[in-house]
Amino acid sequence: MKVMLVHPTEKLRRLGQPLGLSYIASYLESVGHKIKILDLMLSSTKSIDISKEIKQFDPDVIGVTSMTPSIYSALKVLDIAKKINPNCLTVLGGPHPTAMDVETLKENSFVDVVVRGEGEITISNLLDKKISKQFSEVKGITYRQENRIIRNDDRPFIENIDDLPMPAYHLLPMKEYTIYNRINFIGLYGKEEKIYSSISASRGCPYNCIFCECNRMLGKKLRNRNPEKIVEEIKILKEKYNVGVLGFVDDTFTINKKHFFEICNLIKKENIDILLECSTRVDTFDKETANRLKDAGFCVVFFGFESANQSSLDFLQKGFNVEDQKTAVKNARRADLFIEGNFMIGIPGENKSMINRSISFSKKLDIDQASFPILVPFPGTQLYDYAEKNNLLLTKDWSQYYWDNSVMKIKGFTQNDLKNIKTKAYINFYSNPKFIYKYFKRNVKNINNED
Repeated sequence: MKVMLVHPTEKLRRLGQPLGLSYIASYLESVGHKIKILDLMLSSTKSIDISKEIKQFDPDVIGVTSMTPSIYSALKVLDIAKKINPNCLTVLGGPHPTAMDVETLKENSFVDVVVRGEGEITISNLLDKKISKQFSEVKGITYRQENRIIRNDDRPFIENIDDLPMPAYHLLPMKEYTIYNRINFIGLYGKEEKIYSSISASRGCPYNCIFCECNRMLGKKLRNRNPEKIVEEIKILKEKYNVGVLGFVDDTFTINKKHFFEICNLIKKENIDILLECSTRVDTFDKETANRLKDAGFCVVFFGFESANQSSLDFLQKGFNVEDQKTAVKNARRADLFIEGNFMIGIPGENKSMINRSISFSKKLDIDQASFPILVPFPGTQLYDYAEKNNLLLTKDWSQYYWDNSVMKIKGFTQNDLKNIKTKAYINFYSNPKFIYKYFKRNVKNINNED
């Protein structure tokens, strides 16, 4: 069958390839289907006629992935597809429809099936049943049958993710995935344009952060890929696609020391000339971890600090304390890693003084870059359930659910208050003499290296 997989437009630009779709594409190719991926976030696709693309490829099935803020864009694609060919099976997947499957189908008659959670095996099974339309045995889907919405049992998570083929990078215009302008701004990688790629070392997260959708999408059990397969993929990305910067998308790359140490050792052994980034938790980041990352070629580490107030960390169920944050930064600094940090604005229970403490803390921490998103209760998270239960949701216009916007009532603050605080937080951090000094020092070093 011919299957078109689409990543819809989003308000905030995403860095890297649509990795989830790429995994689905490679799996479906491996069992004999013809696949086309369309990433509508790329500059080259901004002016395309989606109707024309659908007509030309003439898919039997069209699948669209969606986060909450992109759900209306995703639905628009499926609506167009169904109008062009009523016999085309329209499938919606991703975090938002996984959490809001029944509601989404009830409100949008042109959507045939919602795939919940991991999509590779579920969609493959769905295609096997397309002609007969006997979907009752396909686990992990919610679907429309005449006037009824039927929700099948959940599909168990894929136990051995090494069984999945490598993402279908060959179906993507890899040269268009270049590093963010933000990288040039902070001067980390110099002025030369580099191709960026995402990669995954594992799936699942055992932690309980109440604002994260990972547990529902990928489960709480950590499932690691074979380090040798990961490094082989890195070599292919470097040699075949000339990738210069590689970001691990794992929520906590350093959670399993034995696993990530082996990855680092293999990268060093293969002497792969590539710049690496990862995200992790402060309570998993000791001195040895920092040194191993640096030794393997990692340049950037991202921490979700979220707050300088312990009561807020406890509310968010982060599972660490403020001292852990300080220790992690010291370890990363000693290893000469570039440190990015995240601090949430608008945490329930915080007052202005507490928010200011976090902003001041961000400057004292000696990190290189900070972001200050407004806390959003995305469907499928514990935070969404909490906000709905306590009548805190200001809107269910899903296009408003993105990290720069306020959609939850916070006692003592208006929506504009939170937006203004966010803006001031950025100004405070980036006008800090310590940041300015680091920025110019880094750029002078890059200029000298280029000369």
